[in-house]
Amino acid sequence: MGRTRLLVHGLSGPLGLLALPAAILLLGLALGLAGSGSAAAQTSLGLRGVSCDRLTVSGEGLSPSTRFTLTILNPADLRALAQRTVTTSAAGTLATRVSVSLSGLRAVRAALRRPGAAPIWADQSLPAPCPLASTGGGHTAPLLAFAVAALAGGVVLVNAYAYHGRHLVAAGRHARS
Repeated sequence: MGRTRLLVHGLSGPLGLLALPAAILLLGLALGLAGSGSAAAQTSLGLRGVSCDRLTVSGEGLSPSTRFTLTILNPADLRALAQRTVTTSAAGTLATRVSVSLSGLRAVRAALRRPGAAPIWADQSLPAPCPLASTGGGHTAPLLAFAVAALAGGVVLVNAYAYHGRHLVAAGRHARS
């Protein structure tokens, strides 16, 4: 208590009454920001191994042994591409591989949600847009069938119009005897 009196007495003056609350406010603000900054800096979510048909979502600094809903989104229109429930480890880490088609997309977003908490999300740009999915059958069988039919038709035409060496014998002046 003696130190408090000295501090109060040392700040007595025209600005002394204002300086003490200001100092306490600044100290509290600095400690509050430092505490919240370190907690926010520890939580991270990332996307790695992103290809056109799968990606890996990893996170750390999350609540231990907690169930989250993981949603893979198209960031342009926030359309859900895949969704699953995941559980963090006892250390608060997460790593899961998701099979999802990213055809036609230039970026992808992963969002972790749990009831009563703000979502955590991460975006990843793709180096090149993934090609659009082929929805029809293969083209090999129809092309092969066409080639065989064209070859068979050509053989029939050649045989039909080929010269077989048959000559008609003409009767008349020039006929051989």
